[in-house]
Amino acid sequence: MRGTRIQALAVVLSGLLVGCGDSAASKKAAEETKEALDAAGKAAKAAGEKVRSGAERAVNVIESGAKVAGEKIEDGAEDAAAAIKHGAEKVEAGARDAVAKGKAELNEIKEAADAKAEAAKAEAERKAAEAEKTEKK
Repeated sequence: MRGTRIQALAVVLSGLLVGCGDSAASKKAAEETKEALDAAGKAAKAAGEKVRSGAERAVNVIESGAKVAGEKIEDGAEDAAAAIKHGAEKVEAGARDAVAKGKAELNEIKEAADAKAEAAKAEAERKAAEAEKTEKK
């Protein structure tokens, strides 16, 4: 936009210079003004291209950074999920071991109780037999 205004101003100025006279100096000044105007237009266009190119590079860098950040977040989430899964597997294995130990202890207690009951029954039978022998005498 600014380059267009400068060009318009230069055209007006070169028209004024040309209108001032037909001398060789006036024509030369008009030609130099036109060349300066062309050079300014080319410089403005080149500057615009550089700005656009720089902006495109900045966008590419930002997009690349966002992609890398997204990948790192995804990797972190996967690592966290793996750690949680590993922890859950440890808890589950510990629970299985605890249940197995509990069952084994329960079986030991049952066996001990059964053995005591058998011993008490045998003792009762022995005493009953002794009492029977004593009565017969």
